Amino acid sequence: MTKNIAFLTGKRGGYEAMLPLFELMEADDGFKPIWVVCDQHLMDKFGRTADGVVGSNVSYISPLYPEGDDYTERAAALGYIALNLPAYLAGYDIDMLVLYGDRGESLAAAMVATQMGILIAHIQGGDCTGTIDDVMRHTISKMAHIHFVSNRDSALRLETMGERNANIWIVGDPKIDALYRSMRKTTGVLEEYKETIIVLFHPDTNRPGTARQDMREVIEGATSLEKRVVFVYPCSDPEHEGIIAEIEEYADAHHNVGAHKNIEYDQFIAILSSCLCLVGNSSAGLIEMPYLNKCSVNVGGRQHGRWRDPGVFNCPPGAEAISAAISKAIEGDSFGSQYYGDGTSSAQMLGILSRYVFEDPGLRIKKWR
Repeated sequence: MTKNIAFLTGKRGGYEAMLPLFELMEADDGFKPIWVVCDQHLMDKFGRTADGVVGSNVSYISPLYPEGDDYTERAAALGYIALNLPAYLAGYDIDMLVLYGDRGESLAAAMVATQMGILIAHIQGGDCTGTIDDVMRHTISKMAHIHFVSNRDSALRLETMGERNANIWIVGDPKIDALYRSMRKTTGVLEEYKETIIVLFHPDTNRPGTARQDMREVIEGATSLEKRVVFVYPCSDPEHEGIIAEIEEYADAHHNVGAHKNIEYDQFIAILSSCLCLVGNSSAGLIEMPYLNKCSVNVGGRQHGRWRDPGVFNCPPGAEAISAAISKAIEGDSFGSQYYGDGTSSAQMLGILSRYVFEDPGLRIKKWR
């Protein structure tokens, strides 16, 4: 019997990571996948990337309300997702919900699926960053039934949390599947980015009230080396508007600076492959950059708990420290570590899900330690 599988996506990064598995399911008679699109995908200030979501079945939750920037508005917006999602899941008679990572919209969806008795497969559970993201990620894991983790350390964390070993699968991170696929499409170095620093900086939810000032420090540090700088907008976490304001203010005053609400994924990987380094606190600096044999600068504590390749240079959110770390990254070497898998995660996940009997009541039993 064909299983209806919903993939919830709120932003381009998670979408690209899940896309290879989605496409494999589309070609498999045992599954009928559907995208449920929400959050940043439907927001103009982040480039409205919903238009780029591909698949034979795509459904859209109404744009977030409110679209505000503070912690109260973000909490209300996630409640809005929880309010609207049940009708979509029920309308498509969903058998399983696939969630990626630690986003708030995924937490809201996990709560809904739990109440509706829908199985949850969680990708990238057990990872650790050290911020509020961990709270959301681990909470999703406790509601999930099947866990696809990126590494052994993450698997051990889930076991410690009481998750059944039989349902924890070390498959690597499907971001690497997407990266390898993109690299196969890319030919050569983008010459215009060879002397460019890419900046992608998100709010640090452990330090409320600091995002805008932190971004000022990042800008000052990144632009101090007289290299071309290209900024990419942050995610929709609280205080993102201050970061965007700083980017736009600086870009408006400097003609040689680039600023992008969003960058199409294949182009983004081509840029990362060609640039001097990536600066900020995006997981891309720790997960994707080593696979490209590139160094990155990790600013502040947003990714504090993640494993780091020696080519990742940590620094506090101060302009001088950032500038010094960028100099090291430009001169440094990445070890090209493959901690997050070999690019076969999606094929592994499809094979594993094909063997599960979704109707097995034992699959829904959660144990605790």
